[in-house]
Amino acid sequence: MELALIVLGIIMCVFFIILCCQCFSRVMWEFSEKSEQFVENNHYKRMPPPAYVRNKGNNV
Repeated sequence: MELALIVLGIIMCVFFIILCCQCFSRVMWEFSEKSEQFVENNHYKRMPPPAYVRNKGNNV
């Protein structure tokens, strides 16, 4: 039982670290100079999709 809790804690820590990295990446994107560039319809550029997304043809 203790081993299961330790493994669960490790898995939750890994997911939390990944979530923190994604949030940090989003915040850094919002404050970077690249996000200040406008596209044709005067909206801010969207954040590019993560590198692990397989469907690259559906960038909406």
